[in-house]
Amino acid sequence: KAQDNNSLPRTFSNHTMNDSEIIHDDIDNNSVSSALTDIKSIVDVNDTITNNNAVVIKSIKNPYVLMNWKVSVTGYGIGTIIDVERRKFQTTKYKIKFSRNNIEVLALKRSEKKGKIPFVLLSKETFN
Repeated sequence: KAQDNNSLPRTFSNHTMNDSEIIHDDIDNNSVSSALTDIKSIVDVNDTITNNNAVVIKSIKNPYVLMNWKVSVTGYGIGTIIDVERRKFQTTKYKIKFSRNNIEVLALKRSEKKGKIPFVLLSKETFN
């Protein structure tokens, strides 16, 4: 027969405490709210990383999914993918517009076999 958790004695070290001996600290609602916000932002960052990795994986079969993504490209900085150059039997290249309005055509490393230049997806650009 399973015992009710409330009827079990609580122990700490070698001392058994009854419910009447347990001290309940007042928890500040602001600190709880702050902690929950921190946890949500960590989860959001993890979801973003997971979603960005999924987009990179999708780009192996369909390189156009990277269109309008803001990227951080190793050795070049932060830019936005504005076009895709795809040719049969050649490496897919991306036109990337960087902050100084210069445009570079680069073979981004999307997998072990695809591309040469490492990059990180930052965010999808939306145009209203």
